[in-house]
Amino acid sequence: MEIRETFIPRVQFTRSFTVLYVWLAYLLSMALSYSLIMLYFPNLNQWIKYFLINGIWALFIYFWNVPFRIPFLMGLFPAIAPLAYYIFWEMEATQHPGYRDPLPGVVSGFLIAAWSLRKIFYWFRSWKTIRDAAAKYPIHFKPARQGILMALVTFVWMPLALAGLFSPLGHIVARPEELEFSDLLAVLMALGFILWDSIAEQRKMLHEERYRLNVRFLRGGLWRWVRFPELTGLLGLALSLWPLTGDPLETLVLPAAGWLAFYLYLRLWEVPLRDAYWLHLRPEYRAYMQKRPPLVPLPWLNL
Repeated sequence: MEIRETFIPRVQFTRSFTVLYVWLAYLLSMALSYSLIMLYFPNLNQWIKYFLINGIWALFIYFWNVPFRIPFLMGLFPAIAPLAYYIFWEMEATQHPGYRDPLPGVVSGFLIAAWSLRKIFYWFRSWKTIRDAAAKYPIHFKPARQGILMALVTFVWMPLALAGLFSPLGHIVARPEELEFSDLLAVLMALGFILWDSIAEQRKMLHEERYRLNVRFLRGGLWRWVRFPELTGLLGLALSLWPLTGDPLETLVLPAAGWLAFYLYLRLWEVPLRDAYWLHLRPEYRAYMQKRPPLVPLPWLNL
């Protein structure tokens, strides 16, 4: 992947303006996409609506980013999307008469909210570092074919893979049973991945605040096991939701496909992009890269 210093944000924002603009972009985009589908296609199958709303939402986010080029606006999508998906399935479930929110649905909603709000907090906390780094060390693709490929991957492949990844929420919020022992194990696993990701994000944020633009890549702690532990957490969280669906044999085909699609997005797109960034800045990163797997902490698999 080619790296060129050609992308510069059009406006240097204050923190308060960035927070306001990002929230407006995401909230209005979600509201518009949901309203359009419900207005013109109210009788569509709920799963088709789920994927259509997701795709339209991502396109709206893209158009919000065009006027000002806020660095990594789409980077918040994996943080906000799970919570938005949970709200969508709750809204779909409440349309049925006599609906009663089951305990597994409440628990999964709590886990998703904890995940999303924490990721959003870290994103805004490291906002200035992200902005400055995007201006000084931008990654840009060749126009035409690579630009089209980047748009397709970012605004089609990644959002749809995320939608499939968190499709278990559609079964969890409609499940009538109370919590079982396997559900408790799933909750513990989810909390473990949230803790894993929180440690990774906190360490990364403190590292960025300490070194600012004197960029150095992390090697210790969780980075002894994988190159990008903050990405590992999302895959693990989605995996931990599977037992909460209540019927693995019938309901896991779509989330398994979504998990694989999102893993491929990370492995074939996000990981090479980040590796190219660090190789551009720090040639010694190559030796580290050859010794550590990118996402799964099993060195012999290199996944």
